[in-house]
Amino acid sequence: MIAPRFGFTKHFQKERNTEPYCRLRKMFCGFKDQARARLLMDFPGSYVPIPLVQSYRSLRSVTHGLSILMYHQVGAFAPMREHRSTYCDVRRFAAQMAWLHRFGYSVLRLDDALDALAGRRPLPPRAVVITFDDGYENFYTHAWPVLERHGFPATVYLIAGMLGQPSHWFAADGRDTPPLMGPERIRELHRAGVDFGSHSVTHAKLTEIDHVAARQEIEDSKAMLEDVLGAPVRHFCYPFGRHDRAIVELARAAGYASGTTCVRATAQIGWDALALPRKAVSYGDSALGMAYKLHFKHAPKPRPGEVWGPRPGGL
Repeated sequence: MIAPRFGFTKHFQKERNTEPYCRLRKMFCGFKDQARARLLMDFPGSYVPIPLVQSYRSLRSVTHGLSILMYHQVGAFAPMREHRSTYCDVRRFAAQMAWLHRFGYSVLRLDDALDALAGRRPLPPRAVVITFDDGYENFYTHAWPVLERHGFPATVYLIAGMLGQPSHWFAADGRDTPPLMGPERIRELHRAGVDFGSHSVTHAKLTEIDHVAARQEIEDSKAMLEDVLGAPVRHFCYPFGRHDRAIVELARAAGYASGTTCVRATAQIGWDALALPRKAVSYGDSALGMAYKLHFKHAPKPRPGEVWGPRPGGL
């Protein structure tokens, strides 16, 4: 059998001689023929064979903890050099989800992942949560059919005050402003099993507004979305990833069970659920590039003031 076609990003090309990359090459292309493995993996458009049983067994022991994947838009986009973290080609997305399915990753609902991080249930091997920021209409047209095919749960973070509107903040960069999902679409997906969280009222950078305004963004968005869904909204995502300890505590006080950031790391048991790290999947990431991030990209790269890890005092 032959796996989907995988191209490589410039970023991935730079790291192809590093020790983690070599380990990944061994796992997914077999151990014996490293010359063929390099040929297959280092050239865009090559085909990667389905791994041998020994490679699959190696895969099982690599990742410890929970990886939360962060997506934004999924669709067909022209090649780009900038803002790549907010786009994912639908063909690559399909290959990434097929990879997770083929190699037996445990794709969890966010609520189930929180139970595992809190020690209320075992955290399964290769645990992954899939999240989408902003709530674009192209989630419904492109991402959801792929997720539904594999039976994968997902959490979509909605901007409560912009449902059904264009993503106007893109205009500042001269980009198109794709539409966000409206209330009827959101309720349809909710009935189909998609989980929804809050992404504030106006997509504000919460660390750049005053405390009262930040609290309103966090609290009001929860109430607004609960009115739309007729169900509790338990999860929050900090817009642009901007957060600090004070913003995290506002989200906790508002009654959210989790808060996700843009700090890159693998969440561990006992970590603060209101400051969970995520791993961004970008426009140029192939399925193998995504796997590389899942298994080896664990070093946090926070901005000043951003927090992650255990809650201070262990409370």
